[in-house]
This record gives sequence, C-alpha cells and structure tokens, in this order.
Amino acid sequence: MNEQHSSECLERVRVWKQELSAFLEKWPDCCQHCFATGLIYICDDEDDFCEECIYAEKCPRCRQDFVYQDHTNRCAHCGWETGEDYLTWPPTCECLEVTQEAIS
Repeated sequence: MNEQHSSECLERVRVWKQELSAFLEKWPDCCQHCFATGLIYICDDEDDFCEECIYAEKCPRCRQDFVYQDHTNRCAHCGWETGEDYLTWPPTCECLEVTQEAIS
C-alpha cells in the first residue's frame, strides 16, 4: 500500500509518528480528539472549542479540571495555554483513506 505514496508523504507520516510518540510520552493523558489544541477544525476560517476537553472543562494537555491561573487561559496544573505545546494534526495527502491506514 505504501507504493501509492510519494517518499515525501511517507516521510511526513514518519516524522509525525515520531512527534506523536514524543508528545504522548510527555503528555500521556492529553486530549487526542483535538491533539491538545483545545480546538476542532470546522472549515477554512472557523474553529470551535473541543467538546472532549474545553467544553468538558478539562485541560487539553493534562486532562485535569481546567482551573484558570491568574485570570488567564493558562492551566493551573500543567501551565498549558491556548496555542502552546500541542501536537499538529496528522499529515494528509491526496488519498486520505490510504494515509489513515499508513498512520495506523
């Protein structure tokens, strides 16, 4: 199945898997629904808060009850803040089904 992907595509998946492994080692309880971003992509110009963590009042990175620190959006438990220390979305290519199989 890999022969359907370019070497660049396979390299992006390989690098992302390494990043995923390192991130999960550091933050094993992170929200994998949004990759600890706190946001879910809806369309080109719109995101929404993640229902699995933000709407559940859990920190996207440590999954502890989200307690605002010093009236900021920083988690009092792990220091997570919007836009900080999150995992990028899995790489895509022209054939999403094959990419998802390659990632699995």
